[in-house]
Amino acid sequence: MYCGDPDASAVCIIQELLYLRSRRGCERMRVHTILKKIQLIAGLWTVMLSGCGVQVVPMGTNPKENAEHEIIRTPDSESVVLTVADWSDSTKAQRERLNAAFEKDHPNVTVHYTTLTQSQFNETVAAGIRSGNAPDLFPLPSSMSLQQAVNEQWYLPLDLYLDQAFFSQLRPEAFQNNVTMIQDVTYILPESLEIPSVMMFYNEEIARKADPNFDSDVPMTWSGFMEICRKITELGDGEYYGMITSGSQTNRIDLETRALCGLNGVTLGPPEQIFLKDNKAQFTSPGVVETLQFYTALSEEGLLHPDSAGLSAPEARKLFEQGKAAFIVQGSWCIPTWKESNPDFQFGVTYLPEPDHKFGGTFAAPFTKGWMGISAQSEHPDIAAEYLRYLYSYEYQKALMAPGGFVSIRNDLGAEDIQDPIMQEYVSKAQKQSRIIADPLTEYAAMEQVYAVLEPVSPDFGSICSGILSGNYEYGKELEIYDRRLLDSLRRAVEMVSQYQDIRLEDFNV
Repeated sequence: MYCGDPDASAVCIIQELLYLRSRRGCERMRVHTILKKIQLIAGLWTVMLSGCGVQVVPMGTNPKENAEHEIIRTPDSESVVLTVADWSDSTKAQRERLNAAFEKDHPNVTVHYTTLTQSQFNETVAAGIRSGNAPDLFPLPSSMSLQQAVNEQWYLPLDLYLDQAFFSQLRPEAFQNNVTMIQDVTYILPESLEIPSVMMFYNEEIARKADPNFDSDVPMTWSGFMEICRKITELGDGEYYGMITSGSQTNRIDLETRALCGLNGVTLGPPEQIFLKDNKAQFTSPGVVETLQFYTALSEEGLLHPDSAGLSAPEARKLFEQGKAAFIVQGSWCIPTWKESNPDFQFGVTYLPEPDHKFGGTFAAPFTKGWMGISAQSEHPDIAAEYLRYLYSYEYQKALMAPGGFVSIRNDLGAEDIQDPIMQEYVSKAQKQSRIIADPLTEYAAMEQVYAVLEPVSPDFGSICSGILSGNYEYGKELEIYDRRLLDSLRRAVEMVSQYQDIRLEDFNV
């Protein structure tokens, strides 16, 4: 997306063309692809938003027709460094073994693999891509829509290098419009079959020390959860606490709080989407306020680990493993990580605590998410595609499922392939406490365009919730401002996109 007038944007694109021509391997990229951008400038809608000209690209053309790509065949004699980056730290050990196997089978290839937290990835990847330093393979940042990434030519169409025999091995959920595909062209693939990543783990020894009759098969009420956390914190006497969380990683706090709000009757949707009710945002609704009051009570009473405000998710997981807290809300990826790093650690999985007055509720199950794709900047996309074959192979995916923490997107692997009993329990409880709802993006393609031009509001919901851990208990005004500004921003974005697409504010109601 280019900010400014069309003439200036055309100059920027010509400069990009000259830069690309100067780069090693650029002869593989057809000049036609870059010049197409110049032709599109004349058709861009230019709208003013916060003092910056935001150019909205009309939809309706097949991305395959807007670019030509020469098929690359890297000779076996050429030395290749394949760069891969993602946020899958919980499968890093397995991935390193996969990388070693890939290098053994491809002696001319060295795999450079980097893992970051998702928030770190979101902050750094876009700058790297736009500066011409994209990894060969990388996932779509959670802060970016697939339509926007395709418009900016981040990814190559996967079917340039992967055939139908490969795609047919994956579940139908892997191929969803506006999620992994644009106009029947697949650009990215899901990492796994999506299951809730917000179930509650407990330290077996600490929980039963506080309550010998602790039953992980029965959801706790908010008051019941606070009571056991009080006992645990008192017993810990500064050594361990009731609960630990990761306040510095606001995306995790955001997910955690949204799930708790769902159990309290408010469906906020995923962080990257906006769900309205009667054309209004819901962040000041009683269900949200009550949920934040529950979190406030945990913090005010000192029932949370005192370092929670400044911890990342990996740091919080490590302290939980070390016995510094009895409970943590996390995803299934923790299971194999803890078992490998600390085989003696005794832990289990239970349900999220539920409101006393609304017991038996459910939260929305996560939608399928796009993940890994091949960079349009890659000088060796054929090698990158071969790596994807290894990444989604039956052998590797089955190996990931065996220890727990992972449900494969392959159609020949299912629940019966989960060997770990804690993982079996995790999946069962997640399914019981969540409900499946339709992803609006798959029905309303223009929503992607709305989110692409949506003016972000800061501080966002995750930041407001994280502030509670730092003692900011006067967040009522912040919630009101966030709720109002978010709705205003959505109205403006819908108004822009509705000039050329069929989209209304009512389409965001759930």
